[in-house]
Amino acid sequence: MNMSEFLSVAEKGKGREDIIKLTLQYLQDKTGFHSVAVRLKDGEDYPYYTSLGFSGHFIKAENFLCKRDNEDNIVRDGNLNPCLECMCGRVIRGDISNDLAFITENKSFCSNNTTVLLASCSPEEKGDTRNRCNAEGYESVFLSPIPYNGENIGLIQLNDFKPDMITEDTIEFIEELAKALGHAFNKVFLKEKTLKEKKKILKDNIQQILDDIQRMK
Repeated sequence: MNMSEFLSVAEKGKGREDIIKLTLQYLQDKTGFHSVAVRLKDGEDYPYYTSLGFSGHFIKAENFLCKRDNEDNIVRDGNLNPCLECMCGRVIRGDISNDLAFITENKSFCSNNTTVLLASCSPEEKGDTRNRCNAEGYESVFLSPIPYNGENIGLIQLNDFKPDMITEDTIEFIEELAKALGHAFNKVFLKEKTLKEKKKILKDNIQQILDDIQRMK
């Protein structure tokens, strides 16, 4: 896996959707992982934006992370932020200690054997984990946050049924790729912002011309 190679692939994307699809295909091809996905912030939640390899029922069951009460209202913490469930939610929030054996220095989640991990973790270490990845038979799971403008706007997820799929090189590359993806989104955002500003200027200029014509009548 090569970052310059990935960037050349991502640059072919014409927008966020293109960039993500190219990213997932690149990841699946290069890492050999069975299932790959990207979650992105949408309102207050972080649903799957797109995925490869995951079953439809898995995506439907795990799509949303916001915890809800019996009346389907979002549960909030003391600062009124939505409470996010599962390990995906903890990685996105970034409020998880990298002193834990399964958390990297950059606060990604990494397990090469989820069955052994779940059996050995305390309830406090597990947190509000749904355990669906393990229930579906995934042993190797890697979750890397996507940083953007000082916050995590989502994550990259890699799952495989085989254990021991994650190497140190994989960790380093995916975490760097997540940063590159956030940077790519920033470039797309700036392009879209510039385009909107140009359209506004053009609209204002046209309106000014129409106003001048109206005054001349």
